[in-house]
Amino acid sequence: MKLNTTTNTIERIGNVSNEAQFRMKTSQKAFQILSDLYSDKPLAIVRELGCNAADSMTAAGKADQPFHIHLPNTLEPWLAIEDFGTGISHDDIYEIYTVYFASTKTNSNSQIGCLGLGSKSPFCYTDNFSVTSTHNGVRRIYNAYFNEEGTPAIALMSTENHSGSNGVKIQIPVKSTDFQDFLVATQKAFRFFDVKPTISGGKLDWGVETPLFKSDDWAFFEKMADRYHGQSFAIMGGVTYPIDTYQVRDEEGEYQQMLRNGLVLKFAMGELDFTPARDALSYTPMTIKAVHDKLAKVKKELPVKVTEMIDSKETLLEAIRATLFFIDKFYFLNVNRIGVKKDEMKITWKGIDITEPTGFFKKLAPNMELFSKRSWHRRKISVSTQPQFGSDIEWFRNDVVRGGERRVRGYVSSSGKTVMVFNQTDYDNLLKNKFTSDMFKAVSSLPSPTAQRKVRSNGTVVQKAKEDITTYTFGEMHKEKWESEVIEPSDTLPKYYFVKETDGWGLKLKLNGIRVLSTKGELANILAAFGISRDEVCMVSSREEKKVLQRGGCENLATWWNANIKVEFDADELKTLEEYEFYHMDKITSHKKFKDLDDSNSIKVALNTLKTLKAKYVKLKDITHSLENFKSGKKVKFPLNEAEAIVFDFIRNCGHYDCDKYLVLAKALEK
Repeated sequence: MKLNTTTNTIERIGNVSNEAQFRMKTSQKAFQILSDLYSDKPLAIVRELGCNAADSMTAAGKADQPFHIHLPNTLEPWLAIEDFGTGISHDDIYEIYTVYFASTKTNSNSQIGCLGLGSKSPFCYTDNFSVTSTHNGVRRIYNAYFNEEGTPAIALMSTENHSGSNGVKIQIPVKSTDFQDFLVATQKAFRFFDVKPTISGGKLDWGVETPLFKSDDWAFFEKMADRYHGQSFAIMGGVTYPIDTYQVRDEEGEYQQMLRNGLVLKFAMGELDFTPARDALSYTPMTIKAVHDKLAKVKKELPVKVTEMIDSKETLLEAIRATLFFIDKFYFLNVNRIGVKKDEMKITWKGIDITEPTGFFKKLAPNMELFSKRSWHRRKISVSTQPQFGSDIEWFRNDVVRGGERRVRGYVSSSGKTVMVFNQTDYDNLLKNKFTSDMFKAVSSLPSPTAQRKVRSNGTVVQKAKEDITTYTFGEMHKEKWESEVIEPSDTLPKYYFVKETDGWGLKLKLNGIRVLSTKGELANILAAFGISRDEVCMVSSREEKKVLQRGGCENLATWWNANIKVEFDADELKTLEEYEFYHMDKITSHKKFKDLDDSNSIKVALNTLKTLKAKYVKLKDITHSLENFKSGKKVKFPLNEAEAIVFDFIRNCGHYDCDKYLVLAKALEK
């Protein structure tokens, strides 16, 4: 790309002596600064190398063909950008490619590059990358790296004859933590390229979006405005530059407003100046004038393009949405100032005047009601006569004689959806005016509640709907009473349930291997012992059990337990564990001196036996009182003589910091 340069005319007054020009000294620091210009390093690398690849394709007469990008992944952790253009000769590698600010593209606006810095951009991320150049039947592979002095260098690694096409491939090692960053950078760098690169090594979604309004060199993108918070972009040579609205302001403020609505402006090569890092525009007088001129063109063409685009929409609803977008985003444009009188600024779709879309729609459906759930209240439903046209709004025709509103309210409350409801007259009128029946659902398809749910301001349900289920949760453990909770159709039932007894809050719950549980405290202990959360279990009445079974997804606790949990134990072993276990037993059995004991050492045998029992009964030792038919039994008699028994007791009662001293005694008993 041609650079905009100026020639200074200097008028000297008086005698000027000892004039000297400023110079640049090459040094390690100078190269490090030039190699690290970029704030977003992955984006800079893929953009600069990709632009070089596109330029090479253009120079070879292949501007309509893509270059290729290999994205880094676990099996192939490198980024590679390859073109099939002109290649670089061996001499040019050393005379141009490796020279900062040297470029062959400064005399043409058909190519993107011009600064002679982009090819060195990999050095901002890595100190080593490879360059493969195929030129006139010879393929050469070079290694670019920082040498011992910390300055960039390049070395020829191999040479071979090659019959394929010319081209250059740059390959850069990438850390696994940066794989996603390079993928996102690739999507961002080339999303506005006319010919996008082919991709391997990963899957990339270009997110191609059809503009809402467009001309030959500008376009408004509705979703992009939301995604980038209203940011607008200048495109030159496929490279995307964010536009700083404060740098291109006008007196009336219209340009800033336009630029806050997702506007993409396309410029010819050389129309804009940019910073050396090429990640932002340089707001020189030339750049500001070019942006102003483009915005003036947008302002002039917008009314015509809006009417053309809206009329081309496939459905009346799409046309209404586009019109509302125009009114919402460009309210600041006074139609008189853009050469169109207000009473002549008509927007039509297939001959239908929708200049005021909301008023037009309300005339067709005057009885429409919009139901929505208030965000600040869990159950409160808001009703409005103001239509909304978002893609998430559901449309219903009321085809039931009674109870239609209750069905709609129940649906909105349980789903959180916003819906518009039309009576039969409005429905018929909409069908006559280009709306289609497949846009509507029938109110009769919604569940019919037998009671209207009533809720106090604190959220307590006074009257349930038919589909609601009353459950009881543990609540506060020190209270005998369980806490009631209403589960609506949109809520999820707990994983397990059991049926409430008719006489108060006492339990008669029988689980396999467990004594009959009579309190919620006993049940909570059993659940904790087997790793089941209390939140996964609820109590229901026998009447509500039928609804639970109809809803599905919630199993009877006793049935599930008896099929899956086998409580098997030896009373004597449990008694031994209760009698002899001590809290720092694991510390001792993992001690180096314990491992040095002979396997036949009686104390080692006794402690290993306890360790085995602990692992076996880890779930049961704290709930032995709840086990069915549990008897004290007899303790396992360890084969210890009097001296061994004394040492064993010492070890049990020693502090775990002193255990090594007592293990010395255990070792001495072997002699």
